[in-house]
Amino acid sequence: TVTNLRETLNEIAASIDVEQDVVMVYLASHGSRDHVLTVTMPPLEVAPLTAPALRGLLDASGIKWRIVVISACYSGGFIDALKDDYTLVLTAAATDRTSFGCGNESDATYFGEALFQHGFAQADSVLGAFDAAKARVAEREAAARFKPPSDPQVFVGPAMAAKLKELDRGNAALRSGRTV
Repeated sequence: TVTNLRETLNEIAASIDVEQDVVMVYLASHGSRDHVLTVTMPPLEVAPLTAPALRGLLDASGIKWRIVVISACYSGGFIDALKDDYTLVLTAAATDRTSFGCGNESDATYFGEALFQHGFAQADSVLGAFDAAKARVAEREAAARFKPPSDPQVFVGPAMAAKLKELDRGNAALRSGRTV
């Protein structure tokens, strides 16, 4: 729920160094053409999550460095509301496209599976993981003849671009066994 997300973000913010630490938020749901994520908890009626509401929750939490991953149809429509200097946004689909692989029989969406099980396993950086995931999603969609393709999107704020380079250097040092 939106309330649960608010409380979770506030708890995370209270336990980190908000000036240094990077927080990744991953949201997977059904998305609509009007850029709203569905939240269901039958028999309760629960408010959906809009892009401006998500931005408001993140801002109110005080979390500065943000990686927001949204795996949903039309999730590219969240980018404009979430854009700022300190944010990286990865979406499963363009603003006007559906994404694939969701449903009761799926463990993960095509994008979620591609990002977490393949992209991060193969790449040395977050953006490298996104590029690998985007390529894998395109392959799966082409093989299944899904049209139009989902066209995953990325936005990187200028300050976050520099922060990602810092994180990548730290990860490289850890992989080589050097002290960071």
